[in-house]
Amino acid sequence: MKETIGGNLTRYRKSLRLSQEQLAEMVGMTRQSINNYEKAKTLPDSKTLSSLARALGVTLDDLLRPESEGLPNFRFRAHASFGNNPQFAAQVLRMLETYNNLEQAVGLPPYAPESTPCHQVEGNEKRIAEIANRLRRCLGLGEAPIFNLFEIVEEIGLKVIRHPFPIKDFFGLSACSAEQGAFVLVNSHNITIERQLFTLAHEIGHLICHRGEYQDT
Repeated sequence: MKETIGGNLTRYRKSLRLSQEQLAEMVGMTRQSINNYEKAKTLPDSKTLSSLARALGVTLDDLLRPESEGLPNFRFRAHASFGNNPQFAAQVLRMLETYNNLEQAVGLPPYAPESTPCHQVEGNEKRIAEIANRLRRCLGLGEAPIFNLFEIVEEIGLKVIRHPFPIKDFFGLSACSAEQGAFVLVNSHNITIERQLFTLAHEIGHLICHRGEYQDT
């Protein structure tokens, strides 16, 4: 447990570009205490751990959870913020974990669109049109216009979350799992609904055509 907490403290602190001295000042303790926690020499009590979590912008669970846990079966196609900001990554994983638990609680089966690799538009126009038509049939659209893409894809089981993240140039990301289906996160912070719809469609396109590019968390 000491090693897990120490590793998480170090990772989250460095992601915020805080020195041990700065973090110590924020929570009212000495730099040596922070160093001892990070080096797994001592174990912080619950009150101290709560203070550290608040200062780092994470939850107690984020500090207690081994880094390799979370949702190891999911592979992500993510914005750079996902890899460079552990606090953001932890928040996304918590949201996805909650969504997944709710699905399991009500007995909803996982869903992911069929993977059809296609990495280049030029020369593949006909194939791309066929892929799009196949998805439209799956959605029950036929040639009809799409009135609410969010609602339609959620009805067939795609996990979709719209949430305001005040992160510059971040519009969304997607993830997939053989066991738990696919997931799209759409940023709604100061972003028009038109751009949100584009992001959803864009990420679905990646889930279909670029599944091989997704990486483990």
